[in-house]
Amino acid sequence: MSRRLPMLAMIGVLAVAGLVGGVGPAQAAPPPTADAPNADTPNAWTEVEHPRPGGADTYLHDVVVPAADDMWSVGYTFAVVGGAFEFRTYGQHCVQGVCTRANLPNREGAPATNFLYGIGAHSPTDMWTVGYSRDPGQAGITMAIRYDGSNWTIVDTPNPAGSNGSYLYSVAHLGPAEAIAVGGYEDSAGNVPRPLAMRWDGAAWSLLAVPAVPGCTTRATLYDVAAVGSSTFMAGTCRDVGGADAGFVLSRSAVGRWKIQVAPGDGVLPTPSTLQSLSFVPGSGVWAVGTSNNFALQTAAGISIRLAAGTWSPVPVPQVGTSTQLLAVAGIARNAVWSVGITATGAFAERLSLYWNGRRYVNVAAGDYSNLKGVAYDPAGFWWSVGHDLGDSVIQKIPVP
Repeated sequence: MSRRLPMLAMIGVLAVAGLVGGVGPAQAAPPPTADAPNADTPNAWTEVEHPRPGGADTYLHDVVVPAADDMWSVGYTFAVVGGAFEFRTYGQHCVQGVCTRANLPNREGAPATNFLYGIGAHSPTDMWTVGYSRDPGQAGITMAIRYDGSNWTIVDTPNPAGSNGSYLYSVAHLGPAEAIAVGGYEDSAGNVPRPLAMRWDGAAWSLLAVPAVPGCTTRATLYDVAAVGSSTFMAGTCRDVGGADAGFVLSRSAVGRWKIQVAPGDGVLPTPSTLQSLSFVPGSGVWAVGTSNNFALQTAAGISIRLAAGTWSPVPVPQVGTSTQLLAVAGIARNAVWSVGITATGAFAERLSLYWNGRRYVNVAAGDYSNLKGVAYDPAGFWWSVGHDLGDSVIQKIPVP
């Protein structure tokens, strides 16, 4: 759902139930595989212990697996320091099931305000993570941090001229000289959210001109980007002519040609709708997930769509609890796709994981509080998911069925 973006970060930290959409994974697509074994009920998710900093809440938003048994996840910490809120970059690196804190840098402030939302990998020694930082009393500015196999280093990123705040939520890392990051910025005329995209050419980041989406009037933000061959697909949410939230999908070719894939009013998505995540699934095309909120009834239904043979079509999503919200999607075959997020039973928020077995989504228990924000495949024979349990980061794994 569209919203003031700085408030999103605060809600993600302070909301007790966590019923606010996050940002899904942006990772290199796994190599094509044959159909995975068909299983209606995969084995249960297992919690993975990981070191958390003392005296701080911890939140994980995205996950990537650049090699077998080599998982990285990123997010941020929250603590009260000297009576002020402080947010710092936070990450976990899990190798063969043993997790350690990632040594991620921060832009220092008084207090520090740093958030990471997305991570993408070209190889185990070439990765990007993106988010934003903000000095007290100043607008947020984009932030990108690169990993060279030994160290994480902040790399300069541009911000739209006159912006009242700029934010990156996802990154697709196609190669050493090709990466695309997306997010949003608030313009100087009324703080209206606008879509933001930028490209890494091997030497520097530069802004991309995002095309207008037919049917979108205001308040547009890009939440996820995924590599599809040498192209990239981007998912976002805007306001339509009737003032309702509306999901949309864009694509950009390797030579810079844009295409509107899904737009408000084209019949692909319900009204209202938000799209939070997309991913390329070998043998099954591009999948995107999100939510259709019914604010009057205080309920939400999950949305899942896929592009196959040039046509977008809905994938039926079961209603789990009163509020089914899908925040991330990843798959390795047409009968092996995970969509994760959050649901609610009464007043309680619970993690949600749905497994597509080629015929239908199956609800797989994923623990209690509070949500899952990212999911990724591990060639070692596992799936990883990350999120948070109120103020504690969550890492889970499940064997490939």
